Amino acid sequence: MITWRLFTAEPQSRIEVKEKGEWFPIGDVTLSQDNLPIVIGNSAYQHRGLGKKILSALIELARVKGWKELRVKEIYTYNHASRRCFKSLGFVENGATEKGTSFVLKLV
Repeated sequence: MITWRLFTAEPQSRIEVKEKGEWFPIGDVTLSQDNLPIVIGNSAYQHRGLGKKILSALIELARVKGWKELRVKEIYTYNHASRRCFKSLGFVENGATEKGTSFVLKLV
């Protein structure tokens, strides 16, 4: 199990994990109604379900804030893992972009 936290300076947050008692950064995310980018740049933590856990927490936070929807401006066509992750949490395709697809999640 991965222990993680968001080191927050809203709307941007650094994604950190704890190993051997120390926290270290592995990526970042921005909580915004108009765009919800997430990057897990450390490949040792990619494809392990961490992005889904973080996005789930952010979706819940958006609901607490009373937001009606969340948007993702663009997920590149080649980024199949990210597309699956967002879709698994209820995001639906919202249109073609220059390099991929935009997504939206209705929260109400």
